[in-house]
Amino acid sequence: MKKTIGAMMMAAVVAMSGCSPSASETADAERALPETEIAGAERALQGFAAAIGDGRLDELVGLLPASYAKDIGSVVNAFAERMDEEVWDKGRDMESMFFSVVAAKAELVAEMAAKDDAFQIEASVFRESGTALSALLKSDTMALDSLKKTDAMTLAKALTPSTSAIVKGINMEMMVGTDLKRLKIEFSEKTSDDTVDVSVDGAIMTMQRVEGKWIPEDLADDWKSIMKEIFASIREIDFASDEGKENKLEILKTLEAIEPVLKQMDSAKTTEDLKQLTETFFEVAFGQSLSIARAPNMVANGQSIAIATIVKNIDNDALSRPDVWPETVNLASAGFSEAYFAHLMKQSSSDWMRWSIFAGEGIPAAENEAEFLAGGKNAWSYIAGENDHGNPPFIFTKNLRLTDDDLRRHAKGETVSLSDRLDASAKPFGDKQVVVVYRDASAVIIPAEDLNSDTFFIGDDDNAAFYQNATVVHPKD
Repeated sequence: MKKTIGAMMMAAVVAMSGCSPSASETADAERALPETEIAGAERALQGFAAAIGDGRLDELVGLLPASYAKDIGSVVNAFAERMDEEVWDKGRDMESMFFSVVAAKAELVAEMAAKDDAFQIEASVFRESGTALSALLKSDTMALDSLKKTDAMTLAKALTPSTSAIVKGINMEMMVGTDLKRLKIEFSEKTSDDTVDVSVDGAIMTMQRVEGKWIPEDLADDWKSIMKEIFASIREIDFASDEGKENKLEILKTLEAIEPVLKQMDSAKTTEDLKQLTETFFEVAFGQSLSIARAPNMVANGQSIAIATIVKNIDNDALSRPDVWPETVNLASAGFSEAYFAHLMKQSSSDWMRWSIFAGEGIPAAENEAEFLAGGKNAWSYIAGENDHGNPPFIFTKNLRLTDDDLRRHAKGETVSLSDRLDASAKPFGDKQVVVVYRDASAVIIPAEDLNSDTFFIGDDDNAAFYQNATVVHPKD
């Protein structure tokens, strides 16, 4: 569970880059660690939670070690130095126009999202965040000359009104698996001179001291590699070579083509009109359908299912009850994944667990259990098997027709090409990509060209016993 909570907090910090300070009084007497170190680690953890929960990028940057904040500023500066000014200015003009449309059509956007997504977001969230982002993109703060010399805190302060507005409409408890405003800290334990394990809601979060600041250990462990990857990507930005100049012309042509679509979106009168125009927008802007572009929504839904399972297992463990992983519940014999997910819905007390969480692009949400069990309202398959130590895939989008034989071949150490298992006629992604969610609630989007047993099972090579006996269970078509 330490790995799970760490991964969730890490994902939130990177994605986003008052929590009450109340620790359990009963644990205070048992603490042998000096109060200053314990208090520092706990306050920092609560600070990270509050900053993420409120969308306060400025507070988040303030909690980071000075060198980390400097790294973020350097990333922005380096990006601005490599970016072409004409492309950037045209791009932010179109982005500003896009968010202006979101604000102007907030009610329609909210209605459209409610039909397709698992979570209800108020129109006011789209209006406020769209207005703030549109204004920010037009401002001097986002001009390349400004970005070339900005710092992390300056940029964070400029972005915070937008991120705060967005977070108001997001169920952050769903995102990280706990109420960020009311972290329940049971106890803390020193594990080294610069690390403290903090027990939060029954799971362990390790905080590490770096340059006098307490930060999640996962963030400290991964920071250098994250920065290395980002800087490597920035160095690949090229508008100077012949190929780069050709790419610039193509980008400018695409941006020019976007503008009339955005004007049509601004004139949309119904949710159906807006959805069709949004589909056109993504086709023109990114060369892909709206369903592919919305893969992150499926990631969030899938992670929510995994987190709900983890949370229920923590509760059951405290009561000495069996867990609710598929092999324990043992509903594979039912033949379809709906049976297990319906059981999970009955077991889960998580607020975000609704029937719509199992839906996807082209797969409508069920209204109730009977409708769900009838089929056609579920985007997810799962893998059931006795798992002692690994981190195997838990669920994946049903357009991947994975078989038990694929699992057996992986158990033998074979590299299996899984791209031919993608069903072009199946929702939500056809033969384009698959979303996979693992048992620790981490998730990936794997495009067809990269899909094989190495990318699907992600390093879970020492877990052969699981794959030798596991079962793949798909939903009803």
